[in-house]
Amino acid sequence: MIRTAITAGALLAMAPAAMAQQAPSGEPRDRSVYFSAEQMQAIEDGAKDKTSGAPAAFSKRLITASTHSTSLIRLLKPDTPHAHAVWSEIFVVRAGSGILETGGTITGVTGHDSATHKDMFLDPQAPPPAGAKRPAGNANDLAGTGIDGGVQQHVKAGDIVLVPAGVAHRWLKVEEPVIYLDIKFPKAD
Repeated sequence: MIRTAITAGALLAMAPAAMAQQAPSGEPRDRSVYFSAEQMQAIEDGAKDKTSGAPAAFSKRLITASTHSTSLIRLLKPDTPHAHAVWSEIFVVRAGSGILETGGTITGVTGHDSATHKDMFLDPQAPPPAGAKRPAGNANDLAGTGIDGGVQQHVKAGDIVLVPAGVAHRWLKVEEPVIYLDIKFPKAD
């Protein structure tokens, strides 16, 4: 009985730390944030098409902070051209391959909402922490139907791509489902 109480107490004491590592929503300043390979795989495995049970496209926010954010994304098909006015991005490709087009000029402007993956979000976009001065999308973001003068690059697992703020980009072709970390941070002043 005493052993059971001690074990239960130890598990309860460890639970908050484990939960905080699984889904941080603020900007920790006193500890690191860790996502295990098993946690990342569980996110991928959990995103299934409701009808067929096949892997589905998704965007899962892992970290939301005042100066950066990180999402795990799986694309099954090309996305639309867009440019973020204040956010730069680094793509760390974990799996799959495709053609990424960057640079040039967005054509056929359809609006100023560069959140082209919003229909794939697994969870609502978390608000920034209280008092944070996190840049939001603004009237200078662009979305369109094409890119004129862009550079097409074959991208595959293991590759890393930097897309500076203001640079047009899109996944033009997805050969195998592309799974990547999307790390966003404000552009330099």
